[in-house]
Formats: sequence, C-alpha cells, structure tokens
Amino acid sequence: MRQDGKKVKNLSGLMYIVPYIMEHRHDAQNLIRQTIDLDHLHTYLRDVKSRGHHMSTFTLIIAAYLRTVSQLPYLNRFVINRKIYARNRFSVS
Repeated sequence: MRQDGKKVKNLSGLMYIVPYIMEHRHDAQNLIRQTIDLDHLHTYLRDVKSRGHHMSTFTLIIAAYLRTVSQLPYLNRFVINRKIYARNRFSVS
C-alpha cells in the first residue's frame, strides 16, 4: 500500500507489459514542439480582470490540465517496481 497512489487493477494486456518494455524513466519521454495561439486566453484573462478577479495564465493552464486528468485519469499514473499506480491527488509546484 502506497500513500501517494492506489495500485491499478483490471489493466489491458498491453498495459501490464509496458513497465517491462520501458524499464527506465527516459524510455517513456515524448517530446514535441507545439505553437499555441494564446490570443483567446489573454482576451478571457482581460475580461476576468475587468470583473475584479485576479487570474494568471498559469492558473488557467493548471485548470486545463486538471480538467484533462479528470477526464483521462490514466494520464495521472506512475510506475514503481513494474507496478502501475494511480495518484490519489493532484499537486503542482
């Protein structure tokens, strides 16, 4: 039993062997270069600030990530000793 996560059961067959195929942390890295137009985001932030609330770009990015993880919980998993765990919390530092 881990404090930071719960062991995931009922995985598909492929997911069981992934920790054996990708043995190191760097095996699972996917790097991309993406250009994102943030004009709509800045327009929204100006609108929110005009209503008297403070919100940063970072706050919106974290909110979008949290929404994504809530819809796709398998993105918030980790592997320890070739066992897959789901995190029980969301933290940002």
